[in-house]
Parts: sequence; C-alpha cells; structure tokens
Amino acid sequence: MPIQFPCSQCQKKMRAPDGTEGKKARCPACSAITLIPSVAVASAVPAARVASPPPAPATAPPPVSDNPFATPATTDFSGSMNRRPRSGRFRPDWENEQSLGSFFRSTKDILLSPAETFRDLRRDGPLGPALAFAAISAAFLGAIIGFLQAIFIAIAQGDAVVAIGIVVGIVLTVAILYPIFAVIGCFVGGGFLHLLLSLVGAKKYSYNATVRSVAYMQMSSWPFMLVPVLGPLVGGIWILVVQIIGLAEVHETTKGRVALAIFMPVIILMFVGVLVGVFLPLIG
Repeated sequence: MPIQFPCSQCQKKMRAPDGTEGKKARCPACSAITLIPSVAVASAVPAARVASPPPAPATAPPPVSDNPFATPATTDFSGSMNRRPRSGRFRPDWENEQSLGSFFRSTKDILLSPAETFRDLRRDGPLGPALAFAAISAAFLGAIIGFLQAIFIAIAQGDAVVAIGIVVGIVLTVAILYPIFAVIGCFVGGGFLHLLLSLVGAKKYSYNATVRSVAYMQMSSWPFMLVPVLGPLVGGIWILVVQIIGLAEVHETTKGRVALAIFMPVIILMFVGVLVGVFLPLIG
C-alpha cells in the first residue's frame, strides 16, 4: 500500500512506495525535500516543515548628534523627522514648487492653518527654499511699509515730481534691505530661539528644523499691513500665535513649553526690573 503524505513546503499530496519509510522524497511541485513518514503517522500527522531561518536583526537607527549645526543623519521618510504626509506632499506648498501661486497659498496656510502646515513641514529639508520664502515675504512687507511711509512724506512735500521720486526711492530701498535683514534674522533669531527651546526641554529636532520654521513664519504677516491702523498690531500678535503653534508641531512638544521659550527673555527682563526696583532704593 503506497504511503500518502503532504509536502513539507507547499503541502501538495505526495505518494511513496511501501517500505520507503524514513527515506527522503522530492516534491514534484516545489522540489522541496520531505522525510517520508511511516504508514501509521502518514495520514494523522502532517510532515514537519523545514525550519525557516531566523529573521535578520533590526538595524539600529543612526545616532543623533548633539551638535545643532550637524547635517541630519537620515532622510528616510518612514521616520518622524521626515514623516511623509498623507497627501504625499510636504507643506507649505512652497516646499514642493516655487511659484507665485504657491507663495500665496503657502502664506495663507501659514496664517490660517499653522498646525496642519508645520506638522507636515520637512524637518531636515534644504534651507534655500525656506530662506527664499522669507526674503520674498520681507520684500512684500518692506514695499508696503515703504510705500505708506513715502506717501506721508510725499504729501508733506507738496511737489508731485518730488513726491513720486520719494515714493519710488523709499519703496525700492526698503524692499531691498528688508530681505537681507530677514535672511540674517532667520539664522540669528532661529539660533536664539533654538537655544531657548533647548533650555525649556522643547527641542526635539535640529537647528535646521527651527531655522526653516522661523523662515516661513517671521515675515508672513505682510498681508496684515494692508489693513490700516490695526493691521500691524493684529499681525504682530497673530505671528506670535503662529510661532507657538508651528514650533510645537515641528518639535512635537507642548504649546506651553514653546510659549515659555518665546517669552522667557521678557520674563527675565521683568524679573530683573523688579529686583532693581526693590533693591536699588535700599542700596541708595
């Protein structure tokens, strides 16, 4: 009576002549080698599977450098540093394409949807696009401020030709200087803010991530300048709110810690002022 048994690999039914118990047979389907069982256990116990090799050990993640100026160790989109958004596109939209349309869309998203925008910001992306965005925003801001200042000066002059020259001169000068100061401010202000975030335990990613965030935030208030009187005040307050929300999302921390980092210099100055006011009369 032939012995019937399953292949140890693909479970295909195989047959072997009686008396071949203990020998090896090759499966005609997958070519796997299976030990022929005895007649008594052939139909009751399936053939033992060939043991699979153990899985390869997981590769340890690269070490994270404490140096905030160090080049990021990885650009793997599976990690949280470069978490790929569900839409497949990083935000703001300026990250994906540099055009006039994406500039205005990015400004709108930064001001109206800061949490979603900076949650999808690439942490270790290049500085170039972010700094270019800051420079263009600063040019808009400078042009608006320069134009308003020039109008008041031109009205005081009374001469139309002189007034036009003043308006053009001030607008061009301010629109050129503001982008230069904005780019410098991204590095200096971003570095100082990164230090403050570190002091309160809110820093998770590198200096690069903080500078890129500041570059997108600091000059995005330029649309508020189009609103007379209250526009600059409301814009300045709202940018503080955007910074708190955005940096909390970028560094994956609480908004309270970010607010403490931003207002820490003011708190320290107020504390020093109180000490001086209390102890200076005693010394005198």
